[in-house]
Amino acid sequence: MGATEEEINKKRWREPNVHVLVFGVPESKEPNGERRRRNDEQAIVRLMTYGCRMNMDLARDVEGHKQLGKYDQTKTRPLLVRFRESEKKKELFSGLKNLKTHNEDLQQIKVQNDLTIKERDRYKKLQEEAKRKTESGNSG
Repeated sequence: MGATEEEINKKRWREPNVHVLVFGVPESKEPNGERRRRNDEQAIVRLMTYGCRMNMDLARDVEGHKQLGKYDQTKTRPLLVRFRESEKKKELFSGLKNLKTHNEDLQQIKVQNDLTIKERDRYKKLQEEAKRKTESGNSG
């Protein structure tokens, strides 16, 4: 039996090296989902072109985006952004240093790699190990 189109699309969305999680993007309070989606698109473009000084076109460079979690007017959800090419993701991370020079709303934005639970656990263990080694090296 072959995979359904929906299964293929889900797998494609999980391909590595093209996703980032964006935290701190103010979420629209609009009750209409389509309007909230357009607001997200504007925020992505503002972050990348103005904040990170990227040469970027939403239709050309971003394959898709979605807010993670259930909508709640009192909370800001992380935004998952999928680039068409990993080069744009690299360009975004290179440009993040430029956010420090902008106004406060852009300075509040944090971007990180989209990792699986297994990858996050492994990364956390490596960080803890490095911290232990640093501490034992400094105290001895």
